[in-house]
Amino acid sequence: MPKRLPPIILSLLFISCPLNGSQTGSDSTKHKVNPLKNIPQTFFKDFVKIGRAPFRMSQQDYVLFSSFVALNAGLIWLVDESVDEEFARENDHFYNKLLQAATWPGDVFNRMQPEGFAAALMGATAASGILLQDKKLLQTSLLLLESYIITGMINRLAKISIGRARPLLNKGPHFRNSFYTKSDRDQFYSMPSGHTSSIFTLMAVLINQYHSKFVRYPAYALMASVALQRIETRKHWLSDVVVGAALGYRVAGHLVNKRQPGHAIVPYFGGNKIGLAVQF
Repeated sequence: MPKRLPPIILSLLFISCPLNGSQTGSDSTKHKVNPLKNIPQTFFKDFVKIGRAPFRMSQQDYVLFSSFVALNAGLIWLVDESVDEEFARENDHFYNKLLQAATWPGDVFNRMQPEGFAAALMGATAASGILLQDKKLLQTSLLLLESYIITGMINRLAKISIGRARPLLNKGPHFRNSFYTKSDRDQFYSMPSGHTSSIFTLMAVLINQYHSKFVRYPAYALMASVALQRIETRKHWLSDVVVGAALGYRVAGHLVNKRQPGHAIVPYFGGNKIGLAVQF
């Protein structure tokens, strides 16, 4: 067994486990609060709940988790290298040119960087919510912020723990390094894909908040383009992208579901005031 396999399994465990938390139901009451006090507390509680989720899996969840691990093990040992060779290193096939043409939205996302794209999307939804006095848009901006932060934290911990070499180093899909220097540490941050987890968590929030084909189809197209771009530029193996996608989608799904009736931070409008309220 490779020496870095346990950290990989642990990271997959956090990604693929169920993220359903119990909610306490009571009469709905709104109180004005200081958002600077409550938002960090809510983020921290959600992060802890996600971190504890692997230890609360049911038998069915263990089966799903095992299937996910088996899938990624198969990708790592049997598929990653051939995908890198056929799609990223050889550009003379017709289907390669078609796939590469589909990565231009991913190129735009890469030039903006995940944090730039996330800031623009959060700002647009928040500004639209304020101008239109739309509570759902304001809540969506908060969900985008929270999902992006929590996904990023988990992603960074997994990258440091796994230490997998990027394809562009030409060391193969099984090479890992626990003792990289500060100057070359980015070369061993292959799994999971940070760009992929970021775009999946942001788009998953929109998809779960707005059940419309005009949101869903463009979101799916952008997610696919970013994932393909990470493989085409040899920044990530296919399995890195799969793990990143699962991480982002699961975190976003959990947070959106948690904001259903129960306790939550919600926007409110009153007279000429716009703010946040805690709903119980």
